[in-house]
Amino acid sequence: MIDLEYKAWCALQLHDLGLTVLRVHYPVDGLCSCRGAWTCGSPAKHAACSLKDLGEQSEDDVYRMLRQYPPHNLGVSLPGTRLVVLDVGPARGGDQALADFEARRREPLPPTLTVVTGKGGLHMYYRLPDDAELVCERMWLLHGVNVKAAAGSWWFRPVEAFSGANTPSSHRSRHLPCCLPMC
Repeated sequence: MIDLEYKAWCALQLHDLGLTVLRVHYPVDGLCSCRGAWTCGSPAKHAACSLKDLGEQSEDDVYRMLRQYPPHNLGVSLPGTRLVVLDVGPARGGDQALADFEARRREPLPPTLTVVTGKGGLHMYYRLPDDAELVCERMWLLHGVNVKAAAGSWWFRPVEAFSGANTPSSHRSRHLPCCLPMC
């Protein structure tokens, strides 16, 4: 299990970015901690609280959540944040597709807050530029790279989110979500 002090630090970094921090189900013997563990379609990747009842969140609320639910993973709520998340799935060829895309652009995407997923993929958090309009909540950018924004919650792994231990050097994680470059 993650050191609670470090997990609290990660949660407060998210809160300081203006994000609502959620508790997310966690893995138990390869299954989800939710009530439907045997049939769960997203084991340890969905909120363990109602997204409808979210309101303003104070630092005390974050600490209280961490004390009450120490084994839970962290997540963030995306609605109203102007954040977009690139979900790079190496099992679907996303890592190679992203590298090819960056080569075609002749420059890498700017470093941003990046999380390593449980299957070795990346969740790259970017801010939508002020003059850009969000026209959909979900789309495929490249084969193996999914873009999600404005809907639901997003899973956040504090172990690797800020350490960048397993992320490629071009995507080290000690960054705030930067502005998504327009192509």
